[in-house]
Amino acid sequence: MKLKQHFILFIVFGMILLSGCSLSSSKDKEPDNDTKKQEEAANGQNEQDQEDTEKNDTDANEDAAKDDENAAKDQDDEANKDTDDSKSDTENANTDANTTFEGISFALPEIAEQIDIPDQGMPAEAYILNEEDGTNFNVIVETLPSALSLDTYIELATAQTGFDYESIENYSSNGMEWNEAISKNEGYKLNQRTFVVDDKAYIFSFASSDGSYDEFLPVFEDITKSVVVND
Repeated sequence: MKLKQHFILFIVFGMILLSGCSLSSSKDKEPDNDTKKQEEAANGQNEQDQEDTEKNDTDANEDAAKDDENAAKDQDDEANKDTDDSKSDTENANTDANTTFEGISFALPEIAEQIDIPDQGMPAEAYILNEEDGTNFNVIVETLPSALSLDTYIELATAQTGFDYESIENYSSNGMEWNEAISKNEGYKLNQRTFVVDDKAYIFSFASSDGSYDEFLPVFEDITKSVVVND
């Protein structure tokens, strides 16, 4: 945390008192009462000035310490607010509206922003989830030459990508059989979730940097969990 720095400069003034004496007379040797009073007054004033200086220095130190403490507290409060806001954004990402696409429906998070993509030769939609690093997801529907099982389709598809897969496994959600294939490509982590209905394969793809993957993966999971095949 970067704290505001306070620089306090202490300047100490020293006073040198020069006293002279004369040997010409005893009067010179013993200062008169007025002289004594002046010296006593001067000494008293010097002591008072020193006390005032020390008090001012102490007050300055206390004020500076309070300023540092207040500045640190303000920055901590701001940092906590930013963290809470960030958590709130991710948690509220699922304040969704259902969208329909090629015979299915799924919940589209509020933070998702649809983007234009070139023609893929098949139905496709793409959405940005985080503009800072390009975290996104898309959905594509591939019409197959004939009905295929999920396992057969995944085996054929993954053999053609050339991706370095970390894992490929099936799972069930909402009474549907899905496949999840996780890989790394060009510095991005790619999570692809696929299910097959008759002669159509629906592929949901989520891509993110390593730094944002874990943060936005729950958003992608909620999207795929919400998928419903329309009658």
